[in-house]
Amino acid sequence: PIGALEGLLKLLNSGDIKSSEFREFIPKLKNDVNSISFTLNNLLTWGQSQMEEATTNPSNIDLNVLVESNMNLLSEIAYSKLITIDNLIVDKAIVWSDENQMDIVVRNLLSNALKFTPNNGQITVGIKDRDKYMEVYVRDSGVGIPSDVQEKILMKNTTISTYGTNNEKGTGLGLSLCHEMVTKNGGSLWVESEMHKGTTFYFTVPKGKKQLKKSA
Repeated sequence: PIGALEGLLKLLNSGDIKSSEFREFIPKLKNDVNSISFTLNNLLTWGQSQMEEATTNPSNIDLNVLVESNMNLLSEIAYSKLITIDNLIVDKAIVWSDENQMDIVVRNLLSNALKFTPNNGQITVGIKDRDKYMEVYVRDSGVGIPSDVQEKILMKNTTISTYGTNNEKGTGLGLSLCHEMVTKNGGSLWVESEMHKGTTFYFTVPKGKKQLKKSA
């Protein structure tokens, strides 16, 4: 992606392409830049976790807002594959967690679903009330995960990188990071999948402090 951007900028600077032609590439370049930023952020977080420098600072956060923000960030990718993302999380679904770490979890799970869902597919994000926890799920109509791989992808320090339905490539760190970030915030992460039918990732996160008081 960086090479493609550099090449286009050189062509624009030399006058070999017009500004109007360059603008046609902007949506693709935006996706590429977001992808690079996302990958670098994963690598940075992974590096910090390996050196045990990643601190967890929980606070009340609205999961609905977090999901919507990441849906907007990934909207160009969804649009390019004609994938519909439905957010069924209710407004003001308050949980107690580190916002940056939960952002990493949501973005990685959505990115993973987009990567392995073919064109015209469907992704659904929802939530269930589980006493002192909220159970969040990200369900896709993708290619599914083999049972032997399911056992490995959530292991710490395990990197399994495969190409997506449109030959998208990743670092293989995402799901391992998700597991670590969810665990740091007092929750659990697991997966259910059926080949050629789709995959659902679930994770739990403690309810926000106000939520607990209301239900007490």
